Amino acid sequence: MGTTPLGFEVTNWVGGLSWKTDVDDIGVTLTASRRPIASSLLAYAGARDPATNGGKTWGGVVATGGSLGLSYDQGGAHGVWADLSAHQLTGENVADNTRERLMAGYYYKLINEDNRRATVGLNTMLWHYQKDLSDYTFGQGGYYSPQQYLSFSVPVTWRQRTENWSFDLGGSLSWSHSQTDAQQRYPVNPGFVLASNPMSDSSSGSGVGYTLQAIVERRLTPHWFVGVAMDIQQAKDYTPSHGLLYVRYSMAGWNGDMDMPPQPLIPYADFK
Repeated sequence: MGTTPLGFEVTNWVGGLSWKTDVDDIGVTLTASRRPIASSLLAYAGARDPATNGGKTWGGVVATGGSLGLSYDQGGAHGVWADLSAHQLTGENVADNTRERLMAGYYYKLINEDNRRATVGLNTMLWHYQKDLSDYTFGQGGYYSPQQYLSFSVPVTWRQRTENWSFDLGGSLSWSHSQTDAQQRYPVNPGFVLASNPMSDSSSGSGVGYTLQAIVERRLTPHWFVGVAMDIQQAKDYTPSHGLLYVRYSMAGWNGDMDMPPQPLIPYADFK
């Protein structure tokens, strides 16, 4: 049996809807979405197990749910933000899971000019997954899913724009603690007789990490913009890094101030 035309063993319909408004001085963003989890090839595209009857497929995990984003920044030296989300994580022949995340932060503008800004802040993240499905055996999801994850980070950013350029450079230092519970090696019946279905070991630990990021955008003409973005992340059990090259076309054209920070295209898949 062959794969799908995309080359994926498992495909899904995905999409999202976002609505932004202001309530007094607080910015509010409501989002409902169904997004793919791209932590691994198994989570994103699925896999096939030749040991099962007919070569069963599993994987292709999607997160379905919503989020509430809040922000407060009146243009002064101080600003705060928060994001609360809850999702159901499902996949073909993958055990169902739930995810709740609370993220919040405060920042202070050391430099606060029209075309230049430097900030330092403090962020925190609290994640919870019902099950640890980070393994790659049949029924597992192949995505990072601790039962408890707590982190604190101190981010520093520098943003500046000129007539045709916009820059966003930054980095952060962080401390994190995670805990995972024991989980069956095969949380879903694989379709063949198992001599045993051992449990993984529970684990916990703490560590330090860092993040470096850069976004640069250039206006070529009033209609055409080109940009490059990259980030390097290093933390305990979580080391995603990304690179992006994009081109944007403005139908109406724009000769005014460049965005600060630049607004790159957002990857459609959820890499968290």
